[in-house]
Amino acid sequence: MDRWACVNVFALPLQLMLGRHAEWKELPAAVVDQDRPQGAILWINRYARERRLREGMRYAEALSLVPQLRVDVVGADEIALAVTTIADCLQRFSPGVEPFEDEAGIFWLNASGLLGLYGSLEAWAASIKQALDSSLGLYASVVVGFSRFGSFAVARAYRKTGVFEEPEHELQAARGVHLALLATSDFAIEPFERLGVRTMGDFLALPAAGIRRRFGAHALRLHRLAAGSLVAPLKPYQSEQPTEQARALDDAEQSTTRLLFLIKQLVHPLCLALDARGEQVVELCLRFVLDHAPSIEESVRPAEATLDEAVLIELVRLRLETMVFAAGVIELNVIARGLRASVEQLGIFVEAARRDLGAANRAFARIRAEFGDHAVVHLRLREGHLPEARFEWVPLQKLVAARAQPTPLRPLMRRLFPIPLAMATHSLAHFDHHAGPHIISGGWWVREVQRDYHFVEKPDGSLLWIYHDRRRDQWFIHAEVR
Repeated sequence: MDRWACVNVFALPLQLMLGRHAEWKELPAAVVDQDRPQGAILWINRYARERRLREGMRYAEALSLVPQLRVDVVGADEIALAVTTIADCLQRFSPGVEPFEDEAGIFWLNASGLLGLYGSLEAWAASIKQALDSSLGLYASVVVGFSRFGSFAVARAYRKTGVFEEPEHELQAARGVHLALLATSDFAIEPFERLGVRTMGDFLALPAAGIRRRFGAHALRLHRLAAGSLVAPLKPYQSEQPTEQARALDDAEQSTTRLLFLIKQLVHPLCLALDARGEQVVELCLRFVLDHAPSIEESVRPAEATLDEAVLIELVRLRLETMVFAAGVIELNVIARGLRASVEQLGIFVEAARRDLGAANRAFARIRAEFGDHAVVHLRLREGHLPEARFEWVPLQKLVAARAQPTPLRPLMRRLFPIPLAMATHSLAHFDHHAGPHIISGGWWVREVQRDYHFVEKPDGSLLWIYHDRRRDQWFIHAEVR
């Protein structure tokens, strides 16, 4: 009989955040989707829960209730990297490891045929729990049972590691799990609570025929998994071995020309390895180990995924020309990050244009290689209270063709100054026409702001956007209007 195991790394994003901020472990702490007043709280620790904070609250609301609340953002890339790291760790204990796509921190393992290695499944489960704690600093539970759903439901409900000896025991425990513990964005439990359906046993008692029509396809799939009528085989995670090359140097080297030649020798086998996997290079990460000095890490990214070694080496050359080595290099490490080619990358049906976007992207790649990733940026709008907080400059990954959107009215453009310019006058007397005030008041979560904005016309006919700062009793020019 097949044996399944479910590993539940509790509140993985929260554990990642507290791993970065160890000093917060005994303070109210939360993970938010964005570090802004309107950011939503996604995960909270027990100290925050004891102070009646809940998931879904806004950051500003929670901060007003618990002023000592500590928050941070855990990005999707960081979570994905953690899932990969955990899966690699779990593969030491079973070749069959499947991360749950719908929830980071849940993993299924094939627990069959391991008694001869560990003596008992209890010892095997305890070894997994200890490895996650000692190697990664993560707290988890491990439940070994006889089904995918049964082990999952019990692992979600109880923070204990254990082994079910009989299928009936697993089924009985799974039926007693509260439905609220299995709620996700795709599986809302409010309709079931109104029907008095509170446990998995109550849920399984519902007729399967009407579940899809009344509650949706996700609820039907969960019902079939729990009832055993839907068998989903394990989809093993395939660990991608890092495409990396290293070279230890006999003598410390500071010549960028010779270093470039050595890097070229390392890039060639990396491109061959990625080509064999059907991938192309999207980033080269370089690590220079120095003689009695801190190591230096740099990276270069081509304009498009490529296996053209000449393009990659040219970017490396540009980056090397800007670097200063405090000591000689005694070891080189080069890692190539690959990406499978997509239909968009092939560009078969891209409409021909007079502007050569490929040439522009290659030029931007050279600028980034020489001056750093933040040398090429573009503006991105975002939610904000103050005008200067409603946009941000982010690194430009790739230039795409502009798409004009006709509008019935000619838009008014405000060209904001990086720093508002103080005005010599303290009134509107020097302007023939003005419109306003348009009041902006707020910012209490950082510092209070009270501004009265006006559009004014100068004697030469040009327009300015100015404001009066009440707190400083000073007029400023914030933008020119076109």
